Amino acid sequence: MLERPSPKVLDAAHRGGVAILPYFPLANGLLTGKYRRDEPLPADSRLGADGLVSQMLRDGLMARRPPLSDARLGTVERLTSFSEKRGHSLLELAVSWLAAQPLVGSVLTGVTRPEQVTANAAAADWKLTSDDLDEVEAIVAAEESNDGQTPG
Repeated sequence: MLERPSPKVLDAAHRGGVAILPYFPLANGLLTGKYRRDEPLPADSRLGADGLVSQMLRDGLMARRPPLSDARLGTVERLTSFSEKRGHSLLELAVSWLAAQPLVGSVLTGVTRPEQVTANAAAADWKLTSDDLDEVEAIVAAEESNDGQTPG
């Protein structure tokens, strides 16, 4: 949801009738609510671990901006608020949003605990309306247009 392929890639996939499989669909845990502004990073998390790969991911490897930047965390806060106002979690929004994209063939999420399997499978049950999709698009676009400084 936060890191999208270029329009050229999407157009080529559409023309070729090819589905897309998103990588890091939960943005290294960012779209699970695991990371919050001004809170310590969980040491057992992908972004909180002490290691080279974790540092590279924190620095924004394969991302337009570092995942823990103020702009990105502000976007996550607005997406969390959007979800909670509708009685859903941020995880449910992330999976449901991806499942609603016409070119997405499947949403493959990683898990480290059995309860995550159940939560991830149930997350796609939320069917987003076109108004929901438009609002999510506006939230994410605000980060790009003015570095996430829109009111929450």
